[in-house]
Amino acid sequence: MKKLPLIAAMLLMCCITRAQDNPVADPEAVVVSGNARFTLLTSRLVRMEWAEDGIFEDRATLAVVNRRLEVPEFKVRRSGKTLTIKTKDITLRYVGNAPFDSTNLSVSFMLAVTGKPQKVVWRPGADDSGNLLGTTR
Repeated sequence: MKKLPLIAAMLLMCCITRAQDNPVADPEAVVVSGNARFTLLTSRLVRMEWAEDGIFEDRATLAVVNRRLEVPEFKVRRSGKTLTIKTKDITLRYVGNAPFDSTNLSVSFMLAVTGKPQKVVWRPGADDSGNLLGTTR
């Protein structure tokens, strides 16, 4: 009989741990535009996917196991073929419905370089010489 409370406690801990590792984001944090999906994980972190068939991947990745985070505040604006997603930290623009490249996707943000904030615009294919080329397990 003494083992029953221990087993119940272990099951509860497993459920709590698994609930924290949910790779499916809150639907309120997801913006779909044609074959592109943008998942706002934080006000500075956006998962960007493009799928020819419009079927997106929801399994966990090594970098982000839990995507079921608090939904950051953001605004979405659609104007013609342009989608703009704005959080307090970034502005993402996507034009059209083609795979991401330097002509149709950009993310702008402020970065403090030598103490003075400067606007930075990132585009696919930009120099990534600061990339550490891997992850830690």
